Amino acid sequence: MRKYIAEFFGTFIVIFLGTASIVFSTASKNVGALTIPLIFGFAVITSTYAFGDVSGGHFNPAISFAATINKRMSWKDFFGYIVGQILGALSASLLVLLLLTSYVKTFAVQLSTNNPNLTARDFVKRIGVGEVGFVPNQILYSFLIELIAAFILVTIFLNLTETRFGNKGFDGLSIGLTIATLIFVFQPFTGASLNPVRALAPALVSGNSSALGQLWVYIIAPILGGGLAAPISKYLMRTEKEPSAISNLSNKNEYFDKIKHEDHIEDSDSKNNKKIISKKKSSTKNKNLKKTKKPFK
Repeated sequence: MRKYIAEFFGTFIVIFLGTASIVFSTASKNVGALTIPLIFGFAVITSTYAFGDVSGGHFNPAISFAATINKRMSWKDFFGYIVGQILGALSASLLVLLLLTSYVKTFAVQLSTNNPNLTARDFVKRIGVGEVGFVPNQILYSFLIELIAAFILVTIFLNLTETRFGNKGFDGLSIGLTIATLIFVFQPFTGASLNPVRALAPALVSGNSSALGQLWVYIIAPILGGGLAAPISKYLMRTEKEPSAISNLSNKNEYFDKIKHEDHIEDSDSKNNKKIISKKKSSTKNKNLKKTKKPFK
């Protein structure tokens, strides 16, 4: 249960900070090219270091799907993670909507919209709560972009969190910067969701018909991207060299503890073997000395 709760809070933080930055910066017309990507990236970094040791720091169904395919976690845990991620994302979007009620009354919003009587409902219709979308006649193009972006993200995640290749102290930073970079590159085309629940929650909360109609792209494409990343990482990058050792483990720390324990046992066995060999050599030397020693006359 702790793992699912960790996924809930981690996803909540990522979606809340990311979509809130979109909504409030757009309303005040204070959006820089790097603002939204960096906020999403830093939110992922924070959540990974805060909750990664408990759940592995997925916060994304595409990552959880790939981890399950590669037997880093069970299918039971996969569905538990998905529930936690969906609830966390929905809670985040609902909180953004709640904050809009007071935010639309601020001077900055009224000035930027030229409407002193602006209501939260009008604001949501005009700006939304962080939905993503694409040009309607670019479905295949947008599908491929989301698939490729998710594939890159999940492949990097699987390699960074592999005990032999990754660096435990920097994996959160690396994953966060990867997400920031991918959003910066692909945002102009599809909004760069990279994450099914990141698209799902704002669309459901806002009720935007266009976002709801395009939702299938943002759900299926990242999942397929994660599904492709799993075998490629496993067989080409050799990220799952010891699948039997991690098949029942939900996070990297358990794997580390298991490896350390095994190494300790191996070291102890090696030391004992050395002592036995040393005793045998000593015994052999004594026998040889007795044989070669001449009797005193």
